Amino acid sequence: DSLNIREGAGTSYKILGTYNHGDEVKVVSIDGNWAKIQYKDGYAYISNKYLSDEKPVKVIVKKSAIRKAVRTKNNKKIKIILKKVAGVKGYQIQYATSKKFTRKTTKMVKVKKNIKTITKLKRKVYYIRVRAYKTVKGKIYYSKWSNVKKVRIKK
Repeated sequence: DSLNIREGAGTSYKILGTYNHGDEVKVVSIDGNWAKIQYKDGYAYISNKYLSDEKPVKVIVKKSAIRKAVRTKNNKKIKIILKKVAGVKGYQIQYATSKKFTRKTTKMVKVKKNIKTITKLKRKVYYIRVRAYKTVKGKIYYSKWSNVKKVRIKK
């Protein structure tokens, strides 16, 4: 969605350009439903119903890590213990038989706690990585992926 920048205060005026959500503008004055703004070397107009004095917020989610990823005694499960990150809603764990997580065998699970046991595994090598996430105003923000851990399932 973009906001039209116009030559005059009204929708019948020529469109000079657009602003995207979150762009900053310098407002000179407001007249009714229109705001006069500084634009390039002069002035232009935008509808003031889309203006907000709220500064864009950069959300930073700290990176999690896999503390331990070990196969259980029966060799058919992997128990994953994650490093806790303060202020996050949960963690997204990705595991695959491909080092680069590109094949169809890549699976993802979301967990709220920092411990997860993955079941129904075949006799292969699994690669595991994790990232933390949090929700701000309905939008989900993720951290970077952790370093990859390798676990071998034997029979």
